[in-house]
Amino acid sequence: MWMQIKMVNGKHPAYKDSLKSFGIVGVIFAMIGFLMLFGGGLWAHSVSNFKERAILVEGEVIDLVSRSGSDSTTYAPKYRFVVNEQQVYTVVSRSSSNPPAYDIGEKVPVLYDPADPMDARIDGFLGLWFGPTLLAGMGTVFALVSLIPAVLYWRRRNNVNYLMRQGMPVMAEFQRVESDDGDKKGNTVFYIIARWHEKEVNQMHVYRSEALGFDPSEFLSPKQLITVLVHRQKPDVYFVDTSFLPQQRV
Repeated sequence: MWMQIKMVNGKHPAYKDSLKSFGIVGVIFAMIGFLMLFGGGLWAHSVSNFKERAILVEGEVIDLVSRSGSDSTTYAPKYRFVVNEQQVYTVVSRSSSNPPAYDIGEKVPVLYDPADPMDARIDGFLGLWFGPTLLAGMGTVFALVSLIPAVLYWRRRNNVNYLMRQGMPVMAEFQRVESDDGDKKGNTVFYIIARWHEKEVNQMHVYRSEALGFDPSEFLSPKQLITVLVHRQKPDVYFVDTSFLPQQRV
């Protein structure tokens, strides 16, 4: 009878490097999200303070100022308003959109700082709240995205802990060392390939170790037995024990 070969390619392997990478990515995204949310909150607070001290008058849009971006052109309203029925001020909005949010000649409510009338904004969502809302929204997205690597990190860490406590140890026979140039930093990484023959069902399982930053060939011998901890219900979840290798100094 022919022996059945089953490649266990580690669809959900418990690699220490993966755990570390997922944790770092999650922390980075969470920090970016927190900073954006914090910045959006400060911006919204600043807008609220501005509204409290500002004076409301009627203004008129007199032009649309184009602003060219990387892939589109937006238009900011240029408007004028009168202070104390004598001084005319002309301001270009900090916010722009496409299509334009206002038409030339359109009457608009204008809020201005009595201590500095040039600090003026159109009283509307685009002129007041679009910026802080966008920043806070992006922060929320980053915070939510950070949960993905955090959940994966948590699941993989639990896999490792479970395998360390209750995993089924099998003695797999060393086969070869494989290399890969796919490291994010452009470095070559190495993997130990080992196999275990499950005689009860005449099935061969092939395991791949975590990514190693050095070639472990000199520390391995032909047909050397390597401990692999395998999940008892999910054989594709495993951990190749490479603790016999020397620790790599960073």
